[in-house]
Amino acid sequence: MADRRTETDPLAVLDAFLSACGFTTERRASGLRVVNPQVMGCCSLVADTIGCRARDEDQRVWFWTSWGEPIAPADRISDAALAVMAYMGERAHAPEAGR
Repeated sequence: MADRRTETDPLAVLDAFLSACGFTTERRASGLRVVNPQVMGCCSLVADTIGCRARDEDQRVWFWTSWGEPIAPADRISDAALAVMAYMGERAHAPEAGR
């Protein structure tokens, strides 16, 4: 039987999802650096460093923007990825249904 391990690090899972959608990603000590290579901001490409930590209110682990805004619970990868894609401009190469 094939070994079917799943990644338990939420940032690693989000990394894989966003990379598959065409975003450039890089793991750093500060979090997951995400760049939309198709959208220019005021000075350069649109980018953010996503963090993962517990919320003060209930200690649930969430993804956070670099400016401290909550994105989505860490167990809701698709919701987090869609939110990141939305605030970073147009979707790069979102996977089509059925692929």
